[in-house]
Amino acid sequence: MAGLVGNIFSSAILFIFVFLSAIHLTLSAARYREALVAALPEIYRPEIVELLHRIGRVWVAFFRGQVTLMIIIGLVVWVGLSILGVPGAMSLAIIAGLLEVVPNLGPVVATIPAVIVALLQGSTYLPVNNFVLALLVIGFYVLVQQLENSIIVPRVLGEAVELPALVVMSGVLIGGTSAGILGALLATPVIAMSREILSYTYRKLQGLPPFPPPITPDLTAAPPRQLWWGRLRARLLQSKQAVKQQQAAVADERSEAADKP
Repeated sequence: MAGLVGNIFSSAILFIFVFLSAIHLTLSAARYREALVAALPEIYRPEIVELLHRIGRVWVAFFRGQVTLMIIIGLVVWVGLSILGVPGAMSLAIIAGLLEVVPNLGPVVATIPAVIVALLQGSTYLPVNNFVLALLVIGFYVLVQQLENSIIVPRVLGEAVELPALVVMSGVLIGGTSAGILGALLATPVIAMSREILSYTYRKLQGLPPFPPPITPDLTAAPPRQLWWGRLRARLLQSKQAVKQQQAAVADERSEAADKP
C-alpha cells in the first residue's frame, strides 16, 4: 500500500513538473525559436523555421488528441457506472478522464474510488450486494482499459499525429519500459517529431526538396463509391434499353404478321 501511494505521489509530482514545463516552453517558444534560428546560417533559416513549425504542429495535435482521449474515457466510464447504478458516476468519470494523462497507472488509480463507492454504498437499483457490485466495477474498468490500450489510444493519438496504430502501441510499450510513465506519455509525440526530423535529414542528404509538396486531391475525379454507382447505373440503363428494343422488335413482328393475309 505504501509503495502504491508513493508511486501515485511521484507520478503526480512528475505530471505537475511536466505540465508547468510545457506552459513555460509554450510561453517562451517564440524567444527560443528566434535565438535558435539566428544562430544558424542564413541559407538554412527558412527550412529550419518550417521544420520547427511542423514539430510544433505535432505537439499541438498530440495534446489535442490527449484531451479527446480524456473526454472519450470520461464518457465511457460515466455511461458504464450509470448502467451499474454506482452513485456519483459523473464525479468518478471526471476522475477517470483526468487520470488518463498518467499512462498505465492512471486507470488503475481511477478504479480505487469507484470500488470504494461500490463497497460502501452499493448500487442504486441493481439487486446485488455491495461486494458483487465492486467486482462488476473492477471488471468494467479492466474492460475499459483493455479497449483503451488496444483500440482507443492507438486510433485517437495515432490519427492526431498521423502514425499507424501499431507504431503508437509499440512506442508506448517501449517508452514505458525504458523511461517509465513519462516515457509512455511522451512516446507518441517523440516518434512523430523524430519522423519529421529524419524525413528532413534524409531528403537533404539525397539532394531532394526538404519538404515534399502536399498531395492535393483531384476534386474533379469522382470518389470510388460514386464511380461504382455510376457504372452500375449505366449497366442498368443499358439493360433497360436492350429490353425495350427487344420488346419493340417483337411488337413489329406481330404487327407485320397481322397485316399479312
